[in-house]
Amino acid sequence: MNRRYKTYSIIILFILCITNLSAQNVNDHVESTKYRTVAEGFKSAIAADAVDYNLVYFLKDKINDDVVYIYRFEPGNSPALNLHHAHITVIVDSRNKLKGFARTDEKMAGNNTMDDDKCRQLALAFINEYAPDLTDIRFQWINNQQISLTDNSNNKKELTGKWVKYREAKSGHYLWVILAPDGRIMEFDRDIVWSFFRGGRVNELWLRDEWLAKRMTKK
Repeated sequence: MNRRYKTYSIIILFILCITNLSAQNVNDHVESTKYRTVAEGFKSAIAADAVDYNLVYFLKDKINDDVVYIYRFEPGNSPALNLHHAHITVIVDSRNKLKGFARTDEKMAGNNTMDDDKCRQLALAFINEYAPDLTDIRFQWINNQQISLTDNSNNKKELTGKWVKYREAKSGHYLWVILAPDGRIMEFDRDIVWSFFRGGRVNELWLRDEWLAKRMTKK
């Protein structure tokens, strides 16, 4: 009797697990479809020339206390995800806010000679248009930022961006815009918890391929 009971219990638990996994897959698909239109809208607006970039990966995660939806687009029709290659990543939340944007491609390689005034002008214009809820931000500094890229011939290139950093007065969070040599947006990151006592950034690097590689390994 006990043996039979244990067998039935195992079968029931197995069915429940399968059912829960199926329900989760359905929910993930629904959410992916629901916010994909929003993400694609930001992609088209910010990177209008990237018409051949197609969705290759979707991930639901959290930025601080906010649930977010991460969409990765890559050029061509291949369904495979190619880390450290050309891509566009768009992060949105359930209120359709832009929480992050990243873009790398081979045309961004080369010296970045934009002057600081031009960088600040472009960065602030981007924030005002695509993150208008950030109404009280304070400029911090401008530095060069190196981002690695593997081209179609599997050669590594270093992209030099102008990293324009701000701090949001109300929350104390940091944000930044990284600009390519031609003025295009390489990265927009916000809601960053920063601690100089702990050596810099506290929360995740959601827009970087190094983080995505670790996140995919854990799944």
